[in-house]
Amino acid sequence: MGDHVPTDHGGPKMKFTPATRKKIKLRLAISGPSGTGKTYTGLTIAKPFGKIAVIDTENRSASRYAEEVASFDVLEMAPPYHPDELIKALQVAHGQGYDVILVDSLSHFYFGPGGILDLVGQYAKKHRGNSHAAWGDVTPIYNRMVETLLRCPMHLICTMRAKADYLVTKDSDGKSVIEKVGMAPIMRDGLEYEFDVSLMLTRDHTAIVEKSRCLGLPVAIEHPGEDLGRMLLAWTEDGQSAADRLRSQIDDLEATLSGISEGHARYEFRSETLSTLTQAIEAKGGQPGHILGPVADGAPTLSTWGEKPLRVWLEWLKRQKESTNGQP
Repeated sequence: MGDHVPTDHGGPKMKFTPATRKKIKLRLAISGPSGTGKTYTGLTIAKPFGKIAVIDTENRSASRYAEEVASFDVLEMAPPYHPDELIKALQVAHGQGYDVILVDSLSHFYFGPGGILDLVGQYAKKHRGNSHAAWGDVTPIYNRMVETLLRCPMHLICTMRAKADYLVTKDSDGKSVIEKVGMAPIMRDGLEYEFDVSLMLTRDHTAIVEKSRCLGLPVAIEHPGEDLGRMLLAWTEDGQSAADRLRSQIDDLEATLSGISEGHARYEFRSETLSTLTQAIEAKGGQPGHILGPVADGAPTLSTWGEKPLRVWLEWLKRQKESTNGQP
């Protein structure tokens, strides 16, 4: 007897269409223990995205970086950290026309007063201490918050506190052994994987890329900041992966240098490569620095730069390409 195939009952007809990349809004999670620079990193990554709003639950920590690191507007929130308050704040930010919002930190809406865990305790009293039944009441509230974050019409960066994560295993004698297996965000398990990119910051200010849909990101990024923000912004805007961008720029520069060797006086760069070279040459005096940047007014011509900085930039791009997550 064959498998049953549902019949058409007159509803909307299903149709598969070719998958294409479209412009998206970034969803970035930054986790780490205290002192690893989550707020600073979030602000510097946010800079290329435009007008910044910050939801601050960390005792005005973001405002310590005002003007010096980035210009932004802030909403300082105090307990109770009910998830619905975060939803309201996101709606207000969207209504005021911000391009990117930094939630610093999301963890308070989980473990803080009035947050998810506090709500579970409150509902457990209604169920005579039955926390399992309490989670049945609280999970819809949690899901509503997560759904709002994922559907946020702005670029979204969330910081989360992190703690040591442990695993109970058995030794050769069958005894239970507690083993430290790394760090985990202080949040309901698995939320970090709902984001496009999830970073875990270490004490030496290196970001471990724990999950990424932006395929060109390296496994580890030292001192992540504005450079990473430019790369992520470009990824969200044009549907091209970071690895493809690197390959495109390498091809462009190799063609440029080939033209120079053949005596061509000028070479017309693609606009993307021109913008990266402009930023690198101007900001770093000829040394490769930023990955992506805006085209500057009055950008230097090829004759102003000369051949040497182009070759330095080409070698740096090649090293970046080799360090990506297994991309050819």
